[in-house]
Amino acid sequence: MMAVVNGLPKSFSIFVCKTAFVTLDTPFEIRGRIAYWLNFILGMDFIGIRSIVGSNTEVESIRKEVALSERKAMELANQTVDLIFPGEQQPESDHGILYEQAETGINKDRHFRRAKGWFSYNLKVKEEASQLMITVRKEDYTKVAILLNNEKLTVSPTISKPDKEGFITICYSLPQKLSAGSYPIRFSPDGTEWTPAIYEVRLLK
Repeated sequence: MMAVVNGLPKSFSIFVCKTAFVTLDTPFEIRGRIAYWLNFILGMDFIGIRSIVGSNTEVESIRKEVALSERKAMELANQTVDLIFPGEQQPESDHGILYEQAETGINKDRHFRRAKGWFSYNLKVKEEASQLMITVRKEDYTKVAILLNNEKLTVSPTISKPDKEGFITICYSLPQKLSAGSYPIRFSPDGTEWTPAIYEVRLLK
């Protein structure tokens, strides 16, 4: 892609795929500062960086941050056995969505589903899985009753620190590993009126 700044051509390239690899051949130089306008997809998570203006040191810091995020996304993708994006039609249809008194919505450009009643999916396991991870908003997190293969998960989860958008992951170690097959998973409130809004349901090796 070519652009002209102060009469001089400047080039940059952005390649977007499931995991984004971003190259910035030449920065825009504007009034002695460096600006990048970058929107990209990392894994299946939307990350937007807009109007980032800073010194060479700040730009290098941004480059390192992007590289780190990219590496983490690749590592997570390699550990993923199955992945559902609640509230998105195709992923839910592919996993046999069923629900009662449930609703969907969008927040921070991400789809979610929550319920007063319940909602369920069929997880597709092609290789052994040992962990379940769900993504919610920090301020929205409440206990949620999870039935996996018709048994309630009672283990205490590990909760991550919030990312820049305020999302956290709740990770459960499964009492028994799941072998290849299909397994029902059901979410319902646990002492609250609603479940938290759930943005991702992910099985890990």
